Amino acid sequence: MKKLKILISVLVIAVIASCSNDDTSEPSAIEIVDFQLNFPTKFTLEELQGIDSYVGLIKGSGITLTFDYGWYTSANIYLEEGEYSVTEEVV
Repeated sequence: MKKLKILISVLVIAVIASCSNDDTSEPSAIEIVDFQLNFPTKFTLEELQGIDSYVGLIKGSGITLTFDYGWYTSANIYLEEGEYSVTEEVV
């Protein structure tokens, strides 16, 4: 009986030690075309179907970022001015 208690204790400790918390995960870097985005916790990239551009979602930590990267991409016409910013970088 004593050996069984020791075995169960060791198994419980092993299970607890193997659990991971998403908040303490390694930082993640996601590359989109020529840009690299660094996030403090684990984020994933989900590519979506685009007609003339590269479209996708970046998800993690309860946050979802959408992007539409292409030659003809413009500001979202459904948002009021001031709710978004459009930037262009030429290197």
